[in-house]
Amino acid sequence: MNPDVLGKITALKGVLGVTLTDPYGELLSSSIDNEKVNEFIAFMPGITPVIEEGLGLGEISQVVLKGPQVDNLTIVVDNGQSLGVQSESRGSIQVLSQQIKEILAA
Repeated sequence: MNPDVLGKITALKGVLGVTLTDPYGELLSSSIDNEKVNEFIAFMPGITPVIEEGLGLGEISQVVLKGPQVDNLTIVVDNGQSLGVQSESRGSIQVLSQQIKEILAA
């Protein structure tokens, strides 16, 4: 994923930070200051195959965590990389997810 793509995602309304990790969980780029959030994002490429197999529901390409009083976290797993997008809790997850998909597909 090139820096231009990360810049476009970072510029989306409501985005507070972005983290990108490689298939081995190494941090490639991050503007999220929370170390535990970054570790969780890095953990996703390794655990999603286990969840996919255990649930038998197919491929997991995105995980969204939303709480009533905390920031949202959208994690996109693609080609072993993990892209975490931290966003404001009052923002629309559906709209942001669609915008991220469009940027990644371009």
